[in-house]
Amino acid sequence: MPYSVLSLAAETISRTSELLAWSARLPAAIGDVSRPHARNHEPWRTTMPQLETQQSGAQPVRSHAKQMLQTHPRTRALDTSVLQCIEACFDCTQACIACADACLGEADPKVLTRCIRLNQDCATICSTTGAILSRQTEPEPTVVRAVLQACAVTCKQCAAECGQHAQVMKHCDACADACRGCEQACTRLLATG
Repeated sequence: MPYSVLSLAAETISRTSELLAWSARLPAAIGDVSRPHARNHEPWRTTMPQLETQQSGAQPVRSHAKQMLQTHPRTRALDTSVLQCIEACFDCTQACIACADACLGEADPKVLTRCIRLNQDCATICSTTGAILSRQTEPEPTVVRAVLQACAVTCKQCAAECGQHAQVMKHCDACADACRGCEQACTRLLATG
């Protein structure tokens, strides 16, 4: 039986109330979170394993984009510019997500509102672009071109905004670098036709 709008709204409100009640109890369970820079009050930071030390001798994580493109039944020959753009898009997605999160963790995130917004927009468009480029079956060239153009523009804007904070916030410096790399990869791919 389909939900009516009212019953769906009532269920949403009920679940939201449950979530709010649960989240109100969360600070007591994990300690004082009112001071985001007080690392000793963030128990997950001290108990989280360090991957470098725990994974000694393990194989580095690698991208499977090349293997997936090479084994796709519709791929005639591997286009390295497509591969590089896919990898740059997903790298930039991760950098922008992490940068937005780091900005939120800063002492005064309100002054970083534009940076956070551009990080979120850039992460979304880069993720979408990487996904569209990964699909090799019957791509629509006008859609691919439009998405690449939007990604290049968004990356350029995000790199410029993060660049304004790069001297003080190293996460913004790293993010700006990822954005510039993705913008260049999109521009190179656009130039190939």
